[in-house]
Amino acid sequence: MKQLIILVMVLYGPLACSTENTKCTYPANIIKQGPPSNLSSITSYTWDAGQDIRSDEHLRTLRILFNNGDHAVIQHKYCNMYNIEVIYFRNSQASYLDETTISKTVAGLFEQYSVIKVKFSTPLTEIISSSLKKNHFDTDKDISIGLPESKATYKTSRVEYSINYKPLDEFNSLYSSAVKFYVGVGGES
Repeated sequence: MKQLIILVMVLYGPLACSTENTKCTYPANIIKQGPPSNLSSITSYTWDAGQDIRSDEHLRTLRILFNNGDHAVIQHKYCNMYNIEVIYFRNSQASYLDETTISKTVAGLFEQYSVIKVKFSTPLTEIISSSLKKNHFDTDKDISIGLPESKATYKTSRVEYSINYKPLDEFNSLYSSAVKFYVGVGGES
């Protein structure tokens, strides 16, 4: 009898404990997996759909390879909280990189692909650029900055966001650097 109970728990336990899509604030189909805009600047793109094995949250990932050799990965992870990460890999042959270029690039991708439209009291490009300058951005050094929550709102939900930069040249990479911009909406205050 004990073995039967264990077998039932092993077979049906994950079903009972997993997050049902109907319980999510953000349904699985909130992300529309269509072609990116500005196709003329894009060599190729792919969409992946899945579920996070640790949290059971929905995952939708768009990978874009640009004509100039740069590469972007935009990942939506959501259920009761909406998270988006924009990771931009810069081609190792690209020209000089500064705060303005970083802010325009990641803010543009975020604004284009985020399904949750966060409101910023100051333009997002300005928030990112000024935060990088204030923290002495240097293309040769890693930097990770939590951005000011007081400047971002979405209905009654909490918004957190950050920017990270990592130079990759030292690793003989195809890319000279990677920038990650993260926004999370919801969760506990």
